[in-house]
Amino acid sequence: MTDRITCCTPFCKRTTARSKLPFGFNEWLCPDHYRAVDIKLKRQRATLRRRNIKRIDAERYVATDDRMWRRIKKQAIERAAGI
Repeated sequence: MTDRITCCTPFCKRTTARSKLPFGFNEWLCPDHYRAVDIKLKRQRATLRRRNIKRIDAERYVATDDRMWRRIKKQAIERAAGI
């Protein structure tokens, strides 16, 4: 296992240190590709994370956060490919 994680976007050479990511995270989008994602999706995920601090329903939160991350990642990859 390496100590670096590459950007999820295909053919992107940017990496980050594994130690900078929270425990359990193994995917990352570089700032260039994350910036291409709609602000609406990023705000929805941020709202979800803020609400989880107040109410903890772990299984539901993890499932919803994972679904939001997959949508963000999909959109970043599509925009990088020009789709």
